[in-house]
Amino acid sequence: MKAKPLILVVDDQLQNIELLEALLLPQGYEVVKAENGEAALKTIGESTVDLVLLDVVMPKMDGFEVCRRIKGDERFRSIPGVMLTALSAKEDRIKGIEAGAEDCISKPIDQGEVLARVKMLLRQKELTENLTHAYDNITRLTDIGAERIF
Repeated sequence: MKAKPLILVVDDQLQNIELLEALLLPQGYEVVKAENGEAALKTIGESTVDLVLLDVVMPKMDGFEVCRRIKGDERFRSIPGVMLTALSAKEDRIKGIEAGAEDCISKPIDQGEVLARVKMLLRQKELTENLTHAYDNITRLTDIGAERIF
């Protein structure tokens, strides 16, 4: 993983974006912002995002749909998504997980919880990428070995 992980914060409320940015920047993360789902999807297509913090209730395209679109695209499927929601019903949390989110955090957020989950999910992503890289190397070496036998 790069020196400074890039976190996409998506929320239609600017004060929520600013709060998360103020929390994440001092921890050594880079932050990119989007105020709606379309802007979030555009940003993911243009930047190497490592994690998405995603508000659920937004106009036009809600966080569930944004998450489904991210997870539905093979290029971005491995980006961890965390739903941030004021919705408290268990069904909404389940809906977030079914949309592909790795985690759901209730608003108002607990800063320690957000930082702990971000750190854990970035570590998990790094380990998964390392495993995928190792698998690709083994597959490549196996293919080379098979070509030499024949």
